[in-house]
Amino acid sequence: DSDDDKGEDSPDKAKQRKKRSAETFASKTPADKKAKLRCLSNLVLMEVS
Repeated sequence: DSDDDKGEDSPDKAKQRKKRSAETFASKTPADKKAKLRCLSNLVLMEVS
């Protein structure tokens, strides 16, 4: 099982990586950060509902 966690191609890992790169990109300017965070929270809300 622990070996599976290390798999880079797992959906969760890919999602985490995408989110991290989005957050890194967002941190360039405060305005971008706010827009990106709003976008991220919208995506999260869509996934939940």
